[in-house]
Amino acid sequence: MPPVSCSRGLRRARRTARFTACTMVVLGLGGVAAASSRECERTVLEAGTAPPSVLIIMDASASMAKPTGGGQTRLQAAKAALRTLVDGLPDDARVGLRLYGHRVSGAGRAAGCRDTELVAPVGRLDRARLTARIDAYEAVGSTPIGRALRDGAHDLPADGATSIVLVSDGGDNCAPPSPCEVAEQIAAEGTRVSIQAIGFQVTPRARSALRCIADRGRGIYRDAGDAGELAVALRVLAARATRNYEPRGTAISGGTSRRTARAIGSGRHVDHIAVDGERWYAVELGRGQRLAVAAILVPGCLPARAFTDLIGTSLELDVYPPGSSEPSATSAIANLFFGDSSVESDGILTPRVDPAGDATSGFVRPGRHLVRVYLSDNGRGSLATVRGGSMPLQLETSVIGRPPPVRASSRGGDGLLLLATIAVAGLLGAAVAFVAGSRRRGRR
Repeated sequence: MPPVSCSRGLRRARRTARFTACTMVVLGLGGVAAASSRECERTVLEAGTAPPSVLIIMDASASMAKPTGGGQTRLQAAKAALRTLVDGLPDDARVGLRLYGHRVSGAGRAAGCRDTELVAPVGRLDRARLTARIDAYEAVGSTPIGRALRDGAHDLPADGATSIVLVSDGGDNCAPPSPCEVAEQIAAEGTRVSIQAIGFQVTPRARSALRCIADRGRGIYRDAGDAGELAVALRVLAARATRNYEPRGTAISGGTSRRTARAIGSGRHVDHIAVDGERWYAVELGRGQRLAVAAILVPGCLPARAFTDLIGTSLELDVYPPGSSEPSATSAIANLFFGDSSVESDGILTPRVDPAGDATSGFVRPGRHLVRVYLSDNGRGSLATVRGGSMPLQLETSVIGRPPPVRASSRGGDGLLLLATIAVAGLLGAAVAFVAGSRRRGRR
């Protein structure tokens, strides 16, 4: 591939609605081998500076009133996830909310399949107003996903990067229009919109339909099997869509081997990783907990030659259970291509930790889980321009679920009971001896 300048990359970004590595300098990101200041200054002047926008399209159909199996309905879980998202978004985020299936119940197919409404227009985040809209709606109607997507594309502003995050517990029951075809049309009409999708306790058929929407809409699909997973998936997808891949979080330095893994908890962390380098982290999980983790690499503003050399570089993410030399879960390897402002290793979710404390089928043991992030050049050996430096790495971790309260073991309980019995017996013995002595003194 011939060298490509930052300005040419920017023009390509406008055509494809994907920010180039050079555009990231607008966000103040450094580069591994920074391009000339003049070149990057041109990029700043030419690049649009409008902040990214995200529209959340939430399912409020009648099926969302079903129980999740965790003591709440799907609707309650969705609202809790939305509130958590709103609380954690940056103040300058541009966010909107569209619902479907929340107003029309039993009024016929035609009316139910028109039931979609923009309840919070896309604009600068107003937490109080958005939370009030979340609290107010109910789940009563149909599932017009195709119509909601088509209308949602018009809700987004014309400037800046835009994204739709769709949450649904089932497939469209109002087609036409076909949601998958609508997603493809949105992508073809003006490639500035990407569509992410989350399937909440969905059937295989619905999962396939939602995955098609994300694929055709150049987005990501995530499964959510319970309320905790829904909160994580929604936070990760929506937060990424609103921050232009600017690495944010607590600055940390991961270990370079298993033995030097850095202990971390839930949160967003920023590290640096070198090409052909790896970072290790440790997360403690108790009984009944799970770990969701995702890694994002932000190359920064690089000269054309360096970025060309990075083509084909991959980012790998693995999670190892306690005491294991083999990962329990490995994400799909993400490959870096020219035109990407970042590359993310798709988030992974570990198996649940066995509530009984012993690993069984479908579970892993409690304890210290290791997270490994590896940046590989796939044996190409042509990374001399960047090999000596490092790139910003954002790691997002979320420990899902709370461990059950610690209870005294039966053995410990028996020991306490034995001590109590001995103490009581001793007191009784002393009392008997006192009474007997009193009687003897009385007879004298």
